[in-house]
Amino acid sequence: MKKTFIAVLLLLPILVLINGCGSDDDPAPVYTGTEVRVLNASPDAPGLDVLIDEKTEWSDVPYEGGSAYCPVVEGQEKNLMVYASGETWSPLIEKTISLEKDTPYSLIFVGFLHYIEALQITEDNTKPDSGHAKMRVVHASPTEGALDIYVTKPGEPLNLPQPTFPDMVFKDFSYSRQIDAGACQIRITRSGKTDPIFDSGTVTVNSGWIFTAVIMDATGGVSPINLVALTDDSQNPVYPIPDERALVRLINASPDAPLLDVLFDNKEVISGVPPKQASGYQGVDKGENRNVKINNFESKGQTLIETTMSVKCGESYTLLALNYVHDIDLRVLDDDAAAPPASYAKIRFIHASPDAPRLDMLIDNKVVKADMAFEDVSDYVVDWAGKREFTVNKAGTHDTLIENYNIFPTPDLEEKQVYTFVVVGEVNDNTIKAILLLDD
Repeated sequence: MKKTFIAVLLLLPILVLINGCGSDDDPAPVYTGTEVRVLNASPDAPGLDVLIDEKTEWSDVPYEGGSAYCPVVEGQEKNLMVYASGETWSPLIEKTISLEKDTPYSLIFVGFLHYIEALQITEDNTKPDSGHAKMRVVHASPTEGALDIYVTKPGEPLNLPQPTFPDMVFKDFSYSRQIDAGACQIRITRSGKTDPIFDSGTVTVNSGWIFTAVIMDATGGVSPINLVALTDDSQNPVYPIPDERALVRLINASPDAPLLDVLFDNKEVISGVPPKQASGYQGVDKGENRNVKINNFESKGQTLIETTMSVKCGESYTLLALNYVHDIDLRVLDDDAAAPPASYAKIRFIHASPDAPRLDMLIDNKVVKADMAFEDVSDYVVDWAGKREFTVNKAGTHDTLIENYNIFPTPDLEEKQVYTFVVVGEVNDNTIKAILLLDD
């Protein structure tokens, strides 16, 4: 689906517009064309109160929240102070800034809370040429290294002589440059690579539009980063540009299968997953009725099983290859990556051992999922995080088939993380074990 920046702004509530520009009770200041807007890009910061010369201009700005331009009194030595919302002591940021007459600025608060600082960017809001828009990029992700940003026609290969905005590191901001208006695609790779870690899909940029694209840490979803556009539209100044892909992984739970490949619409997405193991997540394009093939890695082109599935933007899926290879089956599972509360983890269980009896799943000797048959997939269970003792028993008995020593990796559940626990292998040849996967 194409996204038009101006047309769809009101349909996207995930970012917060901050009303600021001081209090109605303040005495009338003298404005001379100086304008400032703000964005909270500090991933672990609370809501922020932003003061200039001891006057609160913006209140409780959340992560990914920002403002339109607000008029501010010019001056060479303006005192910028940023507090955790509601606090009036121990500012998180205190610095002197200069604000020139007739000049627009962005103040972007970056870095983890302990190292938070303000990037002051002088914006260029002169109109672009006819048929063009104007774009600047800010690297505000503290967890990412150098990044390349490509702005291309939709579907154009990333084999250009150089990226549109090359080799940007944390706290870099580019110059403002003109791009063609109309349909485009924004992709971000780690510097020197061509595999995108972010892909906007098709985006429509209106002629005359001016925006600053800010790369930030993601709070979930397909990509490790988010892209947020600060615009010159006073009604819709903060606009999210989502990654249009989904995530998919393969669990090869067929005990006698070869290494397996996954193809979407005949394009290889995952390669060479051994039996009783799982791949990591890979990005795939969204789409209805996409053809999915599970192929033999060792005999390229030999399809063992295929199906169709609808892939939704931002969702995560697990492809589960089950049973012996002569009767192999494929299940498509919807993953739920929503984090549990602090101090807890979330786990689901899968019985994928074809010759095992019905099973009970236990944590610290307490049955959490009982009487699971082969191919059963449980719902998610919320339980305490930490080092836990997992066991798998024959249903209704104390006959243990799996203990911690043959669970890989040994269970040490991190708080606010989501896991899938899969019983694989065979009882008869004593290869039965469990694998513990992070659903991230």
